[in-house]
Amino acid sequence: MTDWANELSEDYHAAAVRLVTLTENRVQHLLFASIELYPHEIRPPPPAVEPQRKNFGEATLRVSLVVMSVREALNWYQSALSGSMKVPSLSPDVPVTTSRFSPEPILGRLLISNELPFALAWHGGLRIHRLIPMEDLPDPIAGLVSTKESERQTKIREWLDNYLGFDLLAYDDFLGGVVLLAPNPVARGVGTYIKEILAGGRERLGVKAAVRQGVDPRTLHVRLREERPGGISVLESRLDQFGMTEFIVPEQTHRLGLELACDKRGVLGIKTPTHFFRSFHITTQTTIDQGAVEVPARCELSIGCPSGPDRGS
Repeated sequence: MTDWANELSEDYHAAAVRLVTLTENRVQHLLFASIELYPHEIRPPPPAVEPQRKNFGEATLRVSLVVMSVREALNWYQSALSGSMKVPSLSPDVPVTTSRFSPEPILGRLLISNELPFALAWHGGLRIHRLIPMEDLPDPIAGLVSTKESERQTKIREWLDNYLGFDLLAYDDFLGGVVLLAPNPVARGVGTYIKEILAGGRERLGVKAAVRQGVDPRTLHVRLREERPGGISVLESRLDQFGMTEFIVPEQTHRLGLELACDKRGVLGIKTPTHFFRSFHITTQTTIDQGAVEVPARCELSIGCPSGPDRGS
């Protein structure tokens, strides 16, 4: 844990512990918790954020956000894994009831994850670590995700969505657990584009990383993964001092994915293979409202109807 804390303290200058609990019958249960780490160029939230509370019948929901050092946050994380979770910044200590946790993966490793409800654009891609509950959730929490949703559940769902920014009850695999969020510490993002169409159907592809302040992009390299109908090819190159590189592909690229890796930190981001938008078509159509045409009644040749221009005779 010490080496992990040292490494993360180099890449991040602050952490925010977000704690969501449900209290019922004087027992405070863990609903969800996260630790979000902040790269050096990102300002953390204000250090003192007023906790939010809401009563739903006999249950009380509480959402708090406490900013602390990276090492303090990791110590809190370690204590939670050991079975001793406390509400941060409160004195005396206020315990939070949790299930027994299992780390995923082991401490010291981070996983790349692209589909997380709490991912934000500034993260530039997320690496995560999780504490997963290994026991059934207590009844007050398990009842929030019952098959038939009640009006109370709907109100709780809306309240949590308002203060968390995502619908927690729609992601029940995170209920009762803790997640550590480690945004990309070296790049805000990386993209691939077609730079030039060359003779013979070849293509020059450009790669550009938006590097964070104070980071040397020459420690970064990218791997392009091209998926074709007949198989897969992988191209690799280092980034220059501007965070850029290029590839020449001998034919039109099919589906292209990308990995951004660092000499020191390993893989930082993965983009699954997708097609390029090479062209698009715009179709316009004018719509004319239909109207009713009223035709005057035709005069039939009959008794009492004039038969010629001289209607007076």
